[in-house]
Amino acid sequence: MKKTFHTIVLVAASLGLASSSSWAQQYSDEVMKICKEARDFLGCAKAFSDEPASVKQEKENNPEQCNDEGWCKATAGTDVFGLPKVVGWNYKSLDNGIHYVSPKFYKIKHKGRSNRYLARKYVWHYYQDATPATSGYYKTVSSGKRKCGYYPNGSYYCYTTAPKKVWVPGKPGRSGGSRVTHYTWVNDCEDKTYAYYYSGKLKGKWKKGRTVDECKQIDEFSRLNLKL
Repeated sequence: MKKTFHTIVLVAASLGLASSSSWAQQYSDEVMKICKEARDFLGCAKAFSDEPASVKQEKENNPEQCNDEGWCKATAGTDVFGLPKVVGWNYKSLDNGIHYVSPKFYKIKHKGRSNRYLARKYVWHYYQDATPATSGYYKTVSSGKRKCGYYPNGSYYCYTTAPKKVWVPGKPGRSGGSRVTHYTWVNDCEDKTYAYYYSGKLKGKWKKGRTVDECKQIDEFSRLNLKL
């Protein structure tokens, strides 16, 4: 029996390795990196691998320039998510998608000063897993209480109150697919800290950064309307 069990485990492991190897050969490194965490790996990989012949030809005719750190300058066309590239911006493929960064820097006016906060725009292309809809339900927030005693006439009584419940509404489902998010990197040139703002709101906390050369030219940049 033990021998049979070990044989099954080895066969299963071999099939898993063979499957992973097959996928690695079938899909590009970029697609493997993007889809490895998706619940529906094959659906994600297929969505980004069915590239039209016109797009492939476009890539051959317009090769992009990339540096040693993996940042490339986007030319016209679509990326692996089937979304239009942000032409002229630099981009890099990371585990959570493709991040495009603007070549332009901006200054932000805050508390009457325009020479302290530096900004740069980003665009993030990524794949969103589908999520199923959930049904609403009643949630018990307090249990019923039992109360007993005597009426003035001496008769005994006892009753239990109903538990208190509140209605928790369900959530609609969301289809999977390519998504686009815009965000802004903000740097404090005095404190040498930085943070990210999504849809005009701070995400996370300010973190310790480094000296940014563009801070020396901050007066030359256009103003970005962002409230800190």
